[in-house]
Amino acid sequence: MEEFEDLLLEADNLRFDGKVENAVKKYLSIASSANGQGESTVAARAFQLAASSLIMTISSQTVATYRDALAMLTKAKNIYIGVHDETGLGACLREEAVAAAKMGAKSEAIELFTEAIETLSRRDSFEELGITYSKYGLWLSRWGDSQGGLAQIEQALSTLRKVPVAGLNNTIVLFDQAKVLSASEQLEPALALALEAKSWFEADHPDQNYTLPIAEISGFLSVLYRSRGEQVAAERCWKVFSQALPTFDPLLSRSLQTEVDQ
Repeated sequence: MEEFEDLLLEADNLRFDGKVENAVKKYLSIASSANGQGESTVAARAFQLAASSLIMTISSQTVATYRDALAMLTKAKNIYIGVHDETGLGACLREEAVAAAKMGAKSEAIELFTEAIETLSRRDSFEELGITYSKYGLWLSRWGDSQGGLAQIEQALSTLRKVPVAGLNNTIVLFDQAKVLSASEQLEPALALALEAKSWFEADHPDQNYTLPIAEISGFLSVLYRSRGEQVAAERCWKVFSQALPTFDPLLSRSLQTEVDQ
């Protein structure tokens, strides 16, 4: 089991370095090996993470990628259902919701987010539940419901307070909150939260690489600073973002650029 954890960390680092294709290959290799050794839950987690990596690159034009991600999530869900793991199942439902939202399928996404929350709530799966509230809040905001989005973000933060250590997940929620606040023109708190999230990713994390989230937050900050007329700070952050983009897989770079342009 320890061997698989090390391999999953290697794949995670590829994903957080923007090397999506290599990360997916690594996760799928882990899933195959884990299945061969009877470690079904490890295989399910690897399939889930492979799908999550692909979903980062999805847009309404990437139908094939969407289908590949759903196929991986189906494999993960089947394993989780077989071992009665509702935490894993709920996390997969959330990933399906995000994928549907990125493909423009709003009604389907809402149904999946709702099902994910209901599933995770049955097991007090606080970390996965917190992230699910957060992603639902982010998409509600993008669909024009800022108040509903902020309410879900608050629910996410409240849920994660029940977890002794939720560093990464809590930071992800802070950045989602920054995006929702920015969309509702609350630029000061959005800036503070984005800077807090960025500082966590930039801190020393042995054996972990966070190039991708640092670049993503930098692109977001460049837009915020520019809207405040702080051109020097905006250019500094844009430089970090623009220099990182060519090092990422092309579909991911395009997805990140589109999000910043919006």
